[in-house]
Amino acid sequence: MHPDFPHAMAPGAIGKFTAKNRIYMSAQTTSFATSGVPNDRHIAYLVERARGGLGIIFSEAVDVMSGHGYPETGLRLSIERDEAVPAFARLVGALHEEGTGAFLQLTQTGHTRFWAPSDVGIGGVAPRPREMPTEEMGRLRAAFADAARRGVEAGFDGIELHFGHGHLLHRFLSPVLNVRSDGYGGSPENRLRYPLEVLAAVRAEVGGDFPLGVRVSSDDLGGLGPDEYMMVSILKAIVQSGLVDFLNVSQGGANTSAEQLPDMTFPEAPFIEMTRRVIADLPPITIMTTGRFRQLATAERILSDGGISFIGMTRAHTADPEVMAKALRGEADKVRPCVACNYCGERAVASAMGLACMVNARAGREHLWPLQPPMALQNGRGPIVVVGGGPAGMEFARVAASRGHSVELYDAGDRLGGQMNAAASAATRGDFLKLIDYFEGELRQAGVAVHLNAWMNVERISSLAPALTVVATGARPVAQWLPGLGDLPSFEPADLAHGDTRHVCLVDQEGGWRSVAAVEAWMERSKGRLTIVTPSAGFADGASAHFTRTPLVRRLGQHNVSIVTDHNAVAFEQGRLTVKSVFTGATFDIEGIEVVTGVSNFRSSNGLARALADAKLEYRIIGDAYLPRDALEAIHAGHCLALELQ
Repeated sequence: MHPDFPHAMAPGAIGKFTAKNRIYMSAQTTSFATSGVPNDRHIAYLVERARGGLGIIFSEAVDVMSGHGYPETGLRLSIERDEAVPAFARLVGALHEEGTGAFLQLTQTGHTRFWAPSDVGIGGVAPRPREMPTEEMGRLRAAFADAARRGVEAGFDGIELHFGHGHLLHRFLSPVLNVRSDGYGGSPENRLRYPLEVLAAVRAEVGGDFPLGVRVSSDDLGGLGPDEYMMVSILKAIVQSGLVDFLNVSQGGANTSAEQLPDMTFPEAPFIEMTRRVIADLPPITIMTTGRFRQLATAERILSDGGISFIGMTRAHTADPEVMAKALRGEADKVRPCVACNYCGERAVASAMGLACMVNARAGREHLWPLQPPMALQNGRGPIVVVGGGPAGMEFARVAASRGHSVELYDAGDRLGGQMNAAASAATRGDFLKLIDYFEGELRQAGVAVHLNAWMNVERISSLAPALTVVATGARPVAQWLPGLGDLPSFEPADLAHGDTRHVCLVDQEGGWRSVAAVEAWMERSKGRLTIVTPSAGFADGASAHFTRTPLVRRLGQHNVSIVTDHNAVAFEQGRLTVKSVFTGATFDIEGIEVVTGVSNFRSSNGLARALADAKLEYRIIGDAYLPRDALEAIHAGHCLALELQ
């Protein structure tokens, strides 16, 4: 037992299975699958997190049945066929070699377009579904049982069924989405009947002593599913059925995916009190919970309070697989912080591009990039000079120095971070500053010589006789000329005094994290009115749209904010802003505007690279200096280049 983490590091039992500790990784969508089964990429990703010390790792959500006429991408896991068992068994075996338990999450996602308890649509989330006939419900029930049998054959230590997050069985519980007139709709008992039938079928298949539980949402939080008051009786009925060994509690529903992955605007463990309320009067049962736990110390505190037996730290382990190992060594300050930007969910869930992490370039590439890359050969060469201390430059310098290169980093500003400092200008986005602090510590430890307030040119660089110059000079805003106003001033939070009551118009050309920070800074300071004008189809589409833009726009609804999409600002005169449709060219005026400001597009700042080329000096360009994108691409570019160097 660890003296600082006696509860977190104590063994924990779920039925007949005992985990080596009480920290787990919940089911995390990766979109890594090959033809619906795990592959080397899956295994390498999860095994590295198992080596970090996790007690249990859940598979991502695994479908029990596919089809329904919807084109299958094969990127989601499926265990509907016996032929899938060997691939899952290989994954389980790899986790067991690290002493980590492997649990299987079973669900059915075809409902999002085809199946539902009733043909009730939910707006823009998905088309109107088909109400499941009872014969199809019977087929799906059998498919769950067959999938559970395959999970046992693959060697999984436990199974959970997904009763939450707007998945099919969650919708059966909803008085809004389940309006059936047969025995599976109407009363709360009827709405619970089918989920319990599926659970009973699985229990009959796996046997009475096999660890079995359900993932539940403590509250739908979107008005479509059961709220926490309904869930109290639902959870009590599930536990009293005697069919489950554990409940895995989180939150969110079909139209509240942002609450399923609370972003950096939420505090750590934001829904823990809601979890405590819904489990307060349950009969004895193992409770697991997850939802933005970043630090092992936080998990320890909540476990020590009692009532909750396991804490999920999923995104924290995506950002740093050694979050536990470092904390146990007394090096919690060296953990690479998860900033809850939610690019992991955006890429894997919303875009099906394959999980990636903004702060950890290796996440999802463990099968390609070793944890300890080979040391570089120096051969008496001069230092590598990095010009620019933004995300790309810092990541390159960190990795290159860790490989043994002599690295010197120069930045014209008075602190590292580049545009990340602007993205952190709102208090709600302050987690970006934690990432800068992490980089600063890593650069010190790696021996990188950092020079601030250092403006570099070819002559200064040449005098250092570098082996290579890495140009990471970022990008500069493109001036916006607005007739009647001139150059549009860039938004600066300091320009707004607290309690400002003016009508501000934000002309948003960027649509990314700077735009998000600008608007949230306005919400923190202003009591006036805000009009956002953007040529994009939605505000802040360039940020993690599905998981960040959604809660942001919801918060905007609590303020006096108007959003004009698909339009450009074309003129301003005496409080009147003229905007023009990007599609039709039609114009209209917005009256009463007192302040016009903007967030511009950016253009690469790569004049230094051209000068280096003219001087015949060896150089490489990374980050926004190559092409303005976001911090994820910048950090990945820096990491890739550092690995390429000999």
